[in-house]
Amino acid sequence: MYALVCLSKQQISETIEYLGFAISNAEKNNNYQEAAISAYYLAAACFLFGDIYNCAKHAAKSIKQSLGAGCTEWADLSRFLQARIELELGHYEKAINIFEALDNEPFEKYSDEKSPGFINGILGALLSEKDAGKA
Repeated sequence: MYALVCLSKQQISETIEYLGFAISNAEKNNNYQEAAISAYYLAAACFLFGDIYNCAKHAAKSIKQSLGAGCTEWADLSRFLQARIELELGHYEKAINIFEALDNEPFEKYSDEKSPGFINGILGALLSEKDAGKA
């Protein structure tokens, strides 16, 4: 959580340091879900600060760990980040291919989880708040 606060304050080195610590700690404790989520946030932080190489490295790590932990929605978020990397590099065809794969065959589609998934959960919460405001 502290790493996200640092990210919001644009404290690059602190963000990267704390997310790296979170990944290391999660891996030592065999908490692969937390390692996958932390790797995603580290990839996103690297992207925001223009470090495309490390962004790609951590996004790939997040996908691998997300799938291993059964967190398909995080794998899809990391794939989305990979598509953004390709756009940033001017590899438009590769980006389109990733976006189309996400649209047609998301990993979440093959999940055994009963939950609506991360993205659907957020959308549902936002819609519920909006409806509550109308009442």
